[in-house]
Amino acid sequence: MTTAEKVSAFRLGLFRLARLLRRQRLDLPISHTEFNIMALLGRRQRVLPSEIATEEKISAQAISQNLNALENQGLIIRTTDPADRRRALISLSEQGRELLDQIKHDRDAWLLAAMHERLDAAERDQLLAVWPLLQKLTTNE
Repeated sequence: MTTAEKVSAFRLGLFRLARLLRRQRLDLPISHTEFNIMALLGRRQRVLPSEIATEEKISAQAISQNLNALENQGLIIRTTDPADRRRALISLSEQGRELLDQIKHDRDAWLLAAMHERLDAAERDQLLAVWPLLQKLTTNE
């Protein structure tokens, strides 16, 4: 197998794994995009809507609609930016943090169970050893 074929197979495996992880909570009261916004807020605390749009690569109008939906469900809080009172900062509400933590817990539990069912201890260790490399590929730092 060539390097290009290995890369393609690896990408396909990552895609399938991501899809399986997304399927672990089909009863979510939020869309996939809303979940991604919540996950971003979980990592970055308080964020401007424009920063969310840039990070998620969606339009300002789509961000506005998603933020309104999350706010209507009590999952986010908008506060005035103390540095510029014309801007709003977005953060997770307590309810939003609890939902995000529950989704992450459910997905982690599914992944751990799948790893124990399908991989032996050495294979699990090999897979987990890849994490720092994946992190390096997926961050801008």
